[in-house]
Amino acid sequence: MAARFQTLLRSVFPALLVLAGGAWAIEAQAQTVLKPLTSDSVQAGLQRAPGAAVQAPRLLGGISLQDRRYYIAEYQVLVEIGGELTMPQVDGTVLGLAVNTPAALVDWRSQPDVQALQLLVDHGWADLRARLQAAGLPQLSAKELLGVTPTVYEATVSASTPDKPVTATVTIADRVHRYLVLSPTGMPVVRHSGTGLDPGNVLARLTHVSQKIEALSFGIAFNLGGQDLAGTRPSPYAVSESAPAPAAMSQAAAPWLEVASVPELPLIGTHVQGNTVRLAEALTLKPEFGRLLGIEAAPAEKRAAPPEALAGAFSAARSLGQRVGLVGAEPVAKVNAVLELDGPGLSRGLVYGLFSANQAIVNAMLAAR
Repeated sequence: MAARFQTLLRSVFPALLVLAGGAWAIEAQAQTVLKPLTSDSVQAGLQRAPGAAVQAPRLLGGISLQDRRYYIAEYQVLVEIGGELTMPQVDGTVLGLAVNTPAALVDWRSQPDVQALQLLVDHGWADLRARLQAAGLPQLSAKELLGVTPTVYEATVSASTPDKPVTATVTIADRVHRYLVLSPTGMPVVRHSGTGLDPGNVLARLTHVSQKIEALSFGIAFNLGGQDLAGTRPSPYAVSESAPAPAAMSQAAAPWLEVASVPELPLIGTHVQGNTVRLAEALTLKPEFGRLLGIEAAPAEKRAAPPEALAGAFSAARSLGQRVGLVGAEPVAKVNAVLELDGPGLSRGLVYGLFSANQAIVNAMLAAR
């Protein structure tokens, strides 16, 4: 009877293993084999047809297109390929590497295939065009609407190509994001900076105002290094035997995929009126798309201890200095890590994220009419 009960449990809950003596334990699941990001492996994500139903994220802000013609100036996609974030230690380790502080600064990097990501961005652009058409919204380019008339902001910056990747670094709060700048094949983008767009072509702006013409920039950012502050999710992917030591022995983490807006590149930005639409919060997706491996850890450099008689005064002064920004935070250990990407998993997540952001763009444009 007990044997039959165990067999039934295994058929319903394959992760459960009944041990001798009646104790319970979790049976180790067979780990997934990671398929590197390539033009072939992203075909899994390209199976989602343009216009497919998705859930759109909540938005902040708004634009006005009432009684206005408009053109699409750019469709810019940022994909995080590296960055810095703080991760708490668990049992004295971060990503399986020993650290000597309560948390560690994780400096991670990846090696994406630009051509593979280009296929996904082109698919996202095709999806946006399909959604605009279904909603009855025009999708003219600057040249189609203006001809040779100058634009307020010229899209003259080349995005990434396989031969020449273009990157941008953005710091938000205590996180550093290093992005790969992408756009649909052959589409240049507008130059953005941390202070936003400059005044642009003033005469063109006056012409746009008098003729009731607006220009739209679309921007979507993907963060690949998101982590749950409550604890690191273990990666389901097996660590390769060829992984460099001590990565082969480290605890690989499963990061989150986030669809976000960055300060200098909102979801929608208008060139003439200067209004924006942003995501109300990052859209967090949890597809299994890679493993974050710790490669090496460097201990924090301890500050020299003050004389015992002055320890209390030094501690109070340091605390005050940190609060007012005159003294840096306590040093933390540093962990270098690499994010290995799974093509099928990442492509599904990116395509869903692009489609969701696209639907949010369409919703905001319909509300603006």
